[in-house]
Amino acid sequence: MLRDKLPNFDEGWEPHFRWRGGDVSRIENLSDAVFGFALTLLVISSGVPRTWDQMVEALWQVPVFAACFALFVWVWYCHYKFSRRYGLEDVTTVVWNALLLFVVLVYVYPLKFLATFLMRLVRGLPPHRVEQPDGSVLDVFTGEGQIQTFMAVYSGGFAVLFALFALLHLHAWRRREFLALNEVERFLTLSDLRAHGISTAIGLVSMLLALSVDERGVFAGMLYFLMGPLHALNGRAQARGLRRLGVAPGG
Repeated sequence: MLRDKLPNFDEGWEPHFRWRGGDVSRIENLSDAVFGFALTLLVISSGVPRTWDQMVEALWQVPVFAACFALFVWVWYCHYKFSRRYGLEDVTTVVWNALLLFVVLVYVYPLKFLATFLMRLVRGLPPHRVEQPDGSVLDVFTGEGQIQTFMAVYSGGFAVLFALFALLHLHAWRRREFLALNEVERFLTLSDLRAHGISTAIGLVSMLLALSVDERGVFAGMLYFLMGPLHALNGRAQARGLRRLGVAPGG
């Protein structure tokens, strides 16, 4: 039969982590709906172009949407992997998951605002002043300290988002006996917990910089360039740990 030729879905797609999530739960259904709604908000907030100039401007918004889309897909994948790996549906998981979905919805607008602001910088346009369809000019920031406040809001949301992922993985770690996690699965759980801790720490430090000494938000923003190197180091540490356990990374 065809089913006999398909992969073992009870084991999941990870060769060294048994996926305990069975059928798609109501938690996952709700989460997918929220992620879909968040992506819809990103598109709707752009509006429908009515003139050629607006059409050109809409096309310039494609990279903005792509950046926002990539971040949301990353967040969705983290959520998907957690749900498939552990299959937890207890009260603690529901609470942390509900807060995570709430932050995702709230985070849509700061993310789109920042991506649009950066795109105007790339295009060589004045990022603080935006021309409206009627020809008027809108000042993006109208008061002192607004850039600092915005960066603090953005970074705070980023930190809370990944702190909730860290709490979910901490909860899974505390229930490791109930879940019957083996040695490799426990190691990978701690590795993911550390990865989300790295993202949380970057968001928190960025927020503190914005609130204290970084009036223009430059250093608070540049701090996110550390994401790549730090996560790469965590990935290398994970690979070394798997080899010590006698497991080929990714194999």
